[in-house]
Amino acid sequence: MDNRTDEGDTGGAMPTSSTAARRRRKRNFKNLSLEVAVIVTGVGIALLGEYLITEWTWSQRVERAKSELRDEAQDLADKGIERIVITPCILAQLDAIEAHLLDPAKNAEPLPKIETDFGSSVVSIPYRVFPNTAWQSSLNDGVTARLPRKERYIRSSIYTVLDKMKYDQDIGAQKLGQLSLVSVDVQRTPEANLRLLQDLQELRRIVKSSGRTWRQYLGAIDALGDLPADEELFAIFNEYSTSEVGTAGYCIDRGLPLEGSIRSRDELIGPGTALRDGFKALLKQE
Repeated sequence: MDNRTDEGDTGGAMPTSSTAARRRRKRNFKNLSLEVAVIVTGVGIALLGEYLITEWTWSQRVERAKSELRDEAQDLADKGIERIVITPCILAQLDAIEAHLLDPAKNAEPLPKIETDFGSSVVSIPYRVFPNTAWQSSLNDGVTARLPRKERYIRSSIYTVLDKMKYDQDIGAQKLGQLSLVSVDVQRTPEANLRLLQDLQELRRIVKSSGRTWRQYLGAIDALGDLPADEELFAIFNEYSTSEVGTAGYCIDRGLPLEGSIRSRDELIGPGTALRDGFKALLKQE
């Protein structure tokens, strides 16, 4: 007698309802897992794409900011080279005023005024504006936070020093204004002469300090790769050394000393080379 059921041809038993339910749940779980995987992958790709776009955008902003900072640094370098060239002349003018103040025979003799773009004075000395637009813009935009840490430190230090130089320049302008008394045709008292000599000493200190600081500035931007090439540096230096206008022109007309010729960027940077080499070593540790 054949005991096989109608579905016994395959030799298997009819699946129960619980077995079928388990199979359906298993298929549903696989489908759900696939859908979740697709969603997760899609989200991951979208986030990665957004990250890459953000990083690319920031990299472009950083490169643009560094280009603007380089231009600003070179503009300031031009002003620094001018000051280096004319510093001996400014000090010579101050020496002449000091000798005048110390000579009793000239106590009532006024010194001639010098007409400049900023009015009359007894010393030909330029007053310069130090641009910091690129630096302030990079700070406000958050770009500086994206700069390498040690480069950010060096650039921040540079602009801190420039702020101090601006302050000193303003103090120097005040002292220069007070020195203008020597151009007035009046009998000066010993007390007045003493105050003028004190103002002159402070102005001399600022002029000397400014000359040294500008050389350090050139060294700092040289470490960052922002200092112009030798050919351009020498051209700027020679332009101021032979200028017929401004303080340099005034000095040349009167035979007052200017900074001697230079043969290398190290000679121009002078004491700033130590700072440059130190900053270069620091950047290599980044």
